[in-house]
Order: sequence, then structure tokens, then C-alpha cells
Amino acid sequence: MDGRCFTRRFAFVAGVFVAAPLPRLVPYVVLIPLFQNSESFVMPNRSNARRRPESCVSRRAFVTGGLGLGAVAVTGCSEPDETSSGTASSVRTDVPLRVVWVGHDDPSEVLQRNWGAVAEVPLKVQWVRRDEQSITELGPTVLAASRRADVLVVPLLCVADLYAGDLISEIQDAWQANLNESLGPVLTSLRVGAASYAASDFAVPLGSDVPVLMVDVATDPIENWDAFSDYASQHANRVAEPIGRGQCGESYLRRIAGTVEANWLFDRETFQPTIDSDVCTAALESMKAAAQHYAKPTLTAREIGMAIAEGTLDGGIGVLPASAGDTSSLDLRPLPSTVSDLMQSDGDQTVSSDVGPTLLSPWTSLGILPKSCRQSKSAKQFLQWLAGGEGIGSVRNQLAGLDVTRIANSIDGGESLPDPYQQIRRDQLSSAIVRPTTQLIQGCAYYDALDASIHACVAGDTKPAQALATVAATWSALTEAIGVEKQIRAWRRSQGRRI
Repeated sequence: MDGRCFTRRFAFVAGVFVAAPLPRLVPYVVLIPLFQNSESFVMPNRSNARRRPESCVSRRAFVTGGLGLGAVAVTGCSEPDETSSGTASSVRTDVPLRVVWVGHDDPSEVLQRNWGAVAEVPLKVQWVRRDEQSITELGPTVLAASRRADVLVVPLLCVADLYAGDLISEIQDAWQANLNESLGPVLTSLRVGAASYAASDFAVPLGSDVPVLMVDVATDPIENWDAFSDYASQHANRVAEPIGRGQCGESYLRRIAGTVEANWLFDRETFQPTIDSDVCTAALESMKAAAQHYAKPTLTAREIGMAIAEGTLDGGIGVLPASAGDTSSLDLRPLPSTVSDLMQSDGDQTVSSDVGPTLLSPWTSLGILPKSCRQSKSAKQFLQWLAGGEGIGSVRNQLAGLDVTRIANSIDGGESLPDPYQQIRRDQLSSAIVRPTTQLIQGCAYYDALDASIHACVAGDTKPAQALATVAATWSALTEAIGVEKQIRAWRRSQGRRI
């Protein structure tokens, strides 16, 4: 047979010699003698090319294979060990960090400007607009974007879907320890209900709004939600609560967090919705009664807080931004935990009448490393900066959703904070009893159904019982389509079970 015979494996090693720089070739020189007895192949000439045996390799395959191995030898295909002495040189400043960010406003300019003062790694921000009119579509949009990202900044509502799709990476103990040492430990409620899923840490909490009751210091105590309805009627058009689309469902869940029986939102065994129970209906009736006396129904929690601080409103339920200024004339209190004294007898007897279990906002901002991350060192640096790095205070003032999520190492857990709102917020987020929101597969669709029906009730003519029956029916249909067992597992994972 015409042609020259070579060993198959020797040919590829020779290709590496052609393609790779000399320092990379030393290991291959040692391996050459191992190929001497390998299966031979023939590089045919043109006369026998049509009947080339399967064991023959063409010149093109020879060169291509060698160049391919040479490229691997030059560049490698895995990230350098971050614990090695050459860590600093492994950071790529020529490749942008791909950030997917869910929020009301485009964060690109704020992030680029402030991050640029901290690191040289450029950012490529993909803004996913949080649209209250299409909350259901948010889940699929985030899932698609997460496949081409290095960092995700997404709401708590999306975690179950990301986990079910095997799209996110678990936070390793070493990095978690570094975060805790550098920034302080995560507040308990955020650690239990947001950072952890299925008994493992997957997220870095970046912010969670905690609405509080804000009234004048001379106001009598408001011990339950019925008393708040009375207060609203006495201050007609001078009181507000977040009842616009996107926030209405959350406001309702906060009202029932301390009043419902043990089966929170769903029956433990059958997973049938319990949202249409008598207790839940009474809570919505109280909410609807108060809403008749509110000022603008579209105000957000932060807008309400600012309006009360500025004196435009007398009181209400809101979030107090750091820019609110002097609030010494205000009395800030935790939200009532019961609808009325009568309702407490039907509620969970383990819940204090002063401070109920913590309900984390479904829009709690979380930083997550997706499995598509190609720059883990820079991604971790970016998330650590967002969680409490240099200059992040300015960023928090400009981007809604970011706030303090940790107990600073310099502050003892029992030490009072100078800011009354931050003190209440820290107290509320220090509870180990956390009520999950709709942290399920397609959790955005579940929340959208709740939010839309509650909004139609408090801002329209829908009866409370009818609104909640609609929610229960929609939830049941979603569960049937997805699978009861799948949702039971997702629900238990959201409560710390490893299933």
C-alpha cells in the first residue's frame, strides 16, 4: 500500500509539537516512547484516497487534530485555582462580566460608574425589566437569560425555577466563610428564607424591603389590622398602603402571616390551596375596608415612606429610605400580626401577638452564580461588593432593592441602631420563623394570580371570598399542570428540607 505509516497516537503528538510553544511540550516528549507499539495507520496518496481504510487519517485530520490539542495546551479549559499564588493575574480585564439584573430601572449606568472605581473588569449588564403587568413572564425570561450570564441579581420568586432547571451553583463553604468574615453574618431570616434552598446555600442576599407602620408619635397603639382600618377611616385620603399591582399580593400576605393556621397557603399533605379559608377571607375584608380611605392607590412602599416623612401623608405602611431625613416626629412600629383579638383564637398559637413570623418580600434581591459563569473570581468579587463593599452605600441610594442584609462585625447583635427604621428592620429580619411566599416552580405565575385577584378586590368591586376562590382555582390548575409531587418537593425545599 502506498503511503507512509505512522502510529495513530504519535501523529497527534507530532501535531502538538507543531502547534504549541516549546515550554508546553515537555510533558509530551516523555510520552512519545509509549506510542511505539500503537496501532498503525496509513496516510494515503491520491491514487488510493477513495478506498482509504477506517484506520487511516488524512493530512487534514492530522493537522487539525494537532492544532486542536496545541490550542488546549496553550490556553487550558478551566479557571485557575483561586487559592494559588497567581490568583491576581487570573482576573480577565478584557472580557466583560455578564450581569443579568431584574429591577424596575436600568442599573447599567449606576453599576458601571461605581464598580469602575473598585475593579477594572468591565460589566455587560442585561436589564430584565420588572413589569407588574406581566409577572408570569418574568420566570421564563430569567431562566433564558441565566444560561448566558456570569452573575444573576434576581428576586426570591425565581429561585425554585433556577434550582429545578439545574442552572445555579451552590456557594462553597470557603467563600461563605470569607463573606461572613469580611461583611458579617447574614441576618437570620434572610439566611433561612432566602440564602438557603433545599438546605444548601445558593444565594447572597442583597436587599429585602421590610414595610413598617408609620404614624405620628401621638397616635394611640394600633394592635391589630381592624384597628388600622379604623385609623385609616379617621385620616381619610391621608393614609396609604402598597396596593398597586406587584405589591398588592405581598401586602396581603403580610396581613395573614401571623393569623393563618398551620397550613400556610397550602395543605401539607394534599397541597390543596388554603388561601380561601375563613381566616384569609376575613383578612382580605379588613384590607378592603382600609383601602377605601387610602390616598393614591398606586404609591410604592418607598414612595409612601417618603410622603409620610415629608408630611404629605399622616401615616400608613411603607419603607423608609435613608434619604428620608429627620423622622423624629414619627412613631415607627412593626406591622400588626393579627386581624383582631377574635382572629387570634383561630390562628397559630405559637405566634406572638406583638411580632409575628417574618415574611420575606417575594422581590427580595439575591445575587447568584449561574452554572454558565465563566469568570467565577470576578463574579464573586462583584457579588461581595454588592453585599457590602466599598462605596455600596451610594449605589443602594440609587437602586431600589439593595439594602443592608448583614450584621456588621463591629456591631453586636443586641446593640441598638441609631436609625429607628433600620432597627425595626433588623429585628424583623432576625427571626428564625420565616413564612415562604410562592417559592414554587413557576412561582411568578402563582404570585401573579394572587396579586391580580387581590388588586381586583381592594381596588375594585370583587368580593373578598370571590377573589380568593379565583386564586385557589388558578393555583390548583397550575399545580395539576406542573405536578403535585414536584410542587410538594419545591415547597418543602423552600422551607429548608433537602429533598
